[in-house]
Order: sequence, then C-alpha cells, then structure tokens
Amino acid sequence: MPNTLLTKPQQKRSKKSLERLLNASAHQIATGNFETISVAEIARQANCSVGTFYGRFQNKAALFHVVQERVFDQALSYLDDRIDEFTERSTTHPAARTNLEAVNFAIEVAVDLYTKHRGVFRAIFLHTRSVQDPVLLERVKLFNAACMQASMCIFETIQQCSSLDQKDKWRNGLEIILVYLRESILFGDPIATGDVHHLPAMEKVAAAMFSAFLGDPESAQSAS
Repeated sequence: MPNTLLTKPQQKRSKKSLERLLNASAHQIATGNFETISVAEIARQANCSVGTFYGRFQNKAALFHVVQERVFDQALSYLDDRIDEFTERSTTHPAARTNLEAVNFAIEVAVDLYTKHRGVFRAIFLHTRSVQDPVLLERVKLFNAACMQASMCIFETIQQCSSLDQKDKWRNGLEIILVYLRESILFGDPIATGDVHHLPAMEKVAAAMFSAFLGDPESAQSAS
C-alpha cells in the first residue's frame, strides 16, 4: 500500500533533506516538544526550507505518522537481527539452550528496544491512549504482534517440540513482563529503584518474575 502521508524524494539531495527532517522531528517528539513546535522551526532545525517540508508532507500530523512508522520499522529490524543472533548462538552452543538463557535474552532485547527509542515510544503510547487514531492503533497492534512473534522464535529455538500449553505459558508470561518493562522504562519505575533508568534492577526483577511464571524455580532463583 503506498504511503500517502509522504511524497518520497527521488534525488540524493532531497533524500538527505528528508532524513534531516525526520531526525529533527524524532528529536522533538522524543523531548515532548512536537505538539507546540512550528513547521518553520522543524525546517530550521533540519536545515531546509518550509517549502521543502510541504513538498514532502501534507502537515505536521502526517510527519508525526511517518516518524512513528520509521521508528517501528527500525525496532522490528533490530528485533530480527537479535533473533538471528540468538538462533546462531544456540546452534553453535547447544548447552546454552535453557529456559534461563531464553528468559534473560528476551528481557535484554526488550529493555534495549524500549531504552533506545524511549522518548519516541513514550510519545507514541501516550498519543495512542489519548487520541483515537485508527492508523496509529493498527500500527501499534501490528508492532505488538511482531514482538510476540519474535518472542516465540526465541522459545522455539530452545524447545523444538513443546506442547501448546508450554507455548501459551511462554507467550502469556512474556506479555505480562513486556508490559511491566514498557511501563517501567517509558513512564517510571514501579519497583521504586529511585531511578527510571536503573535497568539492571528491572532486568533482574523481570527475569525472576518470568521464570517463576514458567514454573522454573531454579531459573527464577538464578535470575534473582
């Protein structure tokens, strides 16, 4: 389906100006200034003209959507790379195919993902919760589904012949943990570490919770 929000550039110079516009906008979204900043200021920060902006985007809302789409695409590409890394590692070192290894890896990837894009993800989820935007809601839904699909790849790498019950347990457990990590990193830390970026503490708590949910006391103890 063609992207009607963006007029794609053909020339190399135009592609560079588009990249600058997207980077400047992502920064403003991440810092919470996007709603109040003017198109002229975005163009100034991107070192291009207002005419260049409107040559690419219908309005600021269209730009917001394109930045969101770009961030989700980058995040999914990162997920694919990390899953390939885990699969290769498990193939090379079969002894590493344990529940604890898989749990720790899934949590590490989630933490890295939400931390790397913290500002933009925060803005996206806040926007989703406050504005009934059907395009964004569908995009978030697809993104969450892709994340869960990636998590199942991790599970199936270590347990090739698992029952449906085991798969459901992994999926449900990780969904709970992902919500915990997302809310902790994006909106504040409910385990009261005193620092929203106190990631090692969050990772340990999440790993212990997840292992306990899976019914693996040894892994839960190791994770804690």
